[in-house]
Amino acid sequence: MLRFYMEYCKNLILLSTPIICLSVINLALTEMQKATLMAIFQEVGFSLNAHVPLTSIQRHFRKDLRGFCRKALKELVRMGYVTKHPTGGSMTYSLTTSGVSKIKELLEC
Repeated sequence: MLRFYMEYCKNLILLSTPIICLSVINLALTEMQKATLMAIFQEVGFSLNAHVPLTSIQRHFRKDLRGFCRKALKELVRMGYVTKHPTGGSMTYSLTTSGVSKIKELLEC
């Protein structure tokens, strides 16, 4: 039974890994994702150690767009541009090195 489970897990990893990698590599950032990334940048600068709560990020958007901001933030976490930091009060977010390089790329354009 254990051998069957190990083979099943190995096949599952082999089948799912290329799909996940292709979906992350081939996706370009949407305008909302770019705006959310820039909102985080305005809060923390180029700091990799600072982390801000969701409300501070959403403050840069109109009230009717804050739900889209939350969705874009989840996608940025999945792409690896932002990391989540659970704290006692609320969830906080910070930039990663790839997020900082993406911001520099956006600022150059």
